Amino acid sequence: MAIYACELPPAKIKHIAKKRVVLWGQEDMLGASVEYLLNISKNLNLIKISDRSDVNSLIEQVENTHPDVIVIHQADYSDNQDLPMRLMQNQSWLKVIIVNLENNSVEVFNKQKVSINEGSDLLSIVEGCPRLPCINEQDGQS
Repeated sequence: MAIYACELPPAKIKHIAKKRVVLWGQEDMLGASVEYLLNISKNLNLIKISDRSDVNSLIEQVENTHPDVIVIHQADYSDNQDLPMRLMQNQSWLKVIIVNLENNSVEVFNKQKVSINEGSDLLSIVEGCPRLPCINEQDGQS
């Protein structure tokens, strides 16, 4: 069972490792607002990458910094629809969030590896039942 910082009393939060978050996108009002919001949290270590013209540079920086989450502006994502899959290809723990100002929504991409022991396990995954533990590929534990 995962325990999130928002579920803990303030005295226990300081013992939780900070999540490393990469913010990639335009230097505009949305980018500044998202940056401000993320900087409010004491549990996040924010890394801002403004050079949105070079997707390969972003992928290289992700491989070097090993963030937990990447937040991308929708406008920067529209020309690179395969970007979340490319980013998660070698970083199975990574969560990619695409922020869309047009309809006040976000798209969340993450990759999970789930152990299957019987046929009903596959059925549960297809139906969306979260009863199976995910495998943590960093240490091989569930």
